[in-house]
Amino acid sequence: MKNLSQGPSFCEGFRFSCVMKGLISAFIIAIILSLLVSLLLQFTSISESLLNNFSTFIFFISILCGSIIGAYLAGGKGLVHAFSVSILYLLLILLIGFIWSTDTINLTQITTRIGFTLLSGILGGFIGIGLSSR
Repeated sequence: MKNLSQGPSFCEGFRFSCVMKGLISAFIIAIILSLLVSLLLQFTSISESLLNNFSTFIFFISILCGSIIGAYLAGGKGLVHAFSVSILYLLLILLIGFIWSTDTINLTQITTRIGFTLLSGILGGFIGIGLSSR
């Protein structure tokens, strides 16, 4: 029988502080981008019908940047850290959305968000690993 204390484990080398720094960075970036989009919609003739597209863009870019930061700071196991940032961000956004709004849940939007979460987490991990190896 194999001793569980031998060999590398999933948690070995995992730094939760890097994930939290990436997550906080993602939220800060989302807030800044949201403010910029608000100003853009307020002071230009851009239609509010594009708000859903802006929301998706902000969601993707904030997770991508947060994942890059998390993977870069972690150095090792960058993909695991980046993916952790992206999944935690998605879960927190969904939780906030469920608390904030009592509207019906749209499965298409959630599926789209999950797809963007996976894509941005993977891309952020690759970019963060590439930047940390320099």
